[in-house]
Amino acid sequence: MGAETVWRHAGLSATLAHTWDVCLDAGTSILSALKNLVTKGEGLNEMSGPVGVINIIAQQTRAYRLMGYLNILIVISINLGLVNLLPIPGLDGCRILFVLFEIIFRRPVNRRVEAYIHLAGYAFLMCVMLYFTFHDVLNIFG
Repeated sequence: MGAETVWRHAGLSATLAHTWDVCLDAGTSILSALKNLVTKGEGLNEMSGPVGVINIIAQQTRAYRLMGYLNILIVISINLGLVNLLPIPGLDGCRILFVLFEIIFRRPVNRRVEAYIHLAGYAFLMCVMLYFTFHDVLNIFG
């Protein structure tokens, strides 16, 4: 059926070191995948929206039980944090760029312009989410 989970006791320092390594590996893999997606177009067919992510969580949990569930949650959490830092309007990464602009030029960005840029980013992100959700539903039922 699924892989057997082996639990063992470890000290706090060993647990924290292992946790750091797992998070670092996940973050490195995610950044590498993002780089390959942008530069080579690799992985576009493997991308999923919310429906596909739930399907992946269910598959991992079925196959690897608790450890599969926890591992996929680690990847999703780190992925969400890293993607949120991308300089896409509507995300925190773009907001950071506006703050840097204000620091460098010592004047605020026109709030109306900033609002329109973020609105365009949100609209873009919603369209992307709808596209991948539709794609996920077709893959599951098609």
